[in-house]
Amino acid sequence: MKTCKICGCSFDEENFEGVVVNEGIDNEYHVCCDCVPSECNNGHIISCEACGSYFSADKLHDEEIEGHSFTACPACGKDVVEGLSRAEFEDEYFRPRYSVVVRQFGGSVRGYIVSANGRHEVMKRLLEKLDFNYVAEVSIGEILVKEDEF
Repeated sequence: MKTCKICGCSFDEENFEGVVVNEGIDNEYHVCCDCVPSECNNGHIISCEACGSYFSADKLHDEEIEGHSFTACPACGKDVVEGLSRAEFEDEYFRPRYSVVVRQFGGSVRGYIVSANGRHEVMKRLLEKLDFNYVAEVSIGEILVKEDEF
C-alpha cells in the first residue's frame, strides 16, 4: 500500500498514479498525480529535465559554473533545469579569460584578468573602466589553461 505524503490518500501497488520523490536515496516518498502540479509549482519537488526523476528541493544543491547555476540531478548527474551534463554545461557557458597588460606613457604597468567573449569585448570593458588618456600600449592574450593545469 502506498500513501501520498501530501494529501494522505492510499493506493495499492498496481493502481498508484503519481511519482516517487527521492527514489533510491534517503527520504523516499510518494506523491499522487493530483498533488504533483501544486508541489512542483510551489518548488517543493523538482523534476529533472534529463531523466524525469523527482526530488525534494532539499536534496538538490546548486553550484556556480561560469556565473550560471548548475544543479546536478542525484539520479543521472545532469543539470535538472537544462538537462546538460557538467561538461556540456561548462562548454555552453564558457567565457574565455584574457590577460591584459596596460603600459602608460609615465612608465607604469598594470595587469588585469578579464573574462569576455573576444578581444573586442575586452577592449570595450577596459574603455569603460580605465582612463585611456595616458595609455601607450595595451597587450591582450587569451589564457589557455586554468591555474591548476599548469
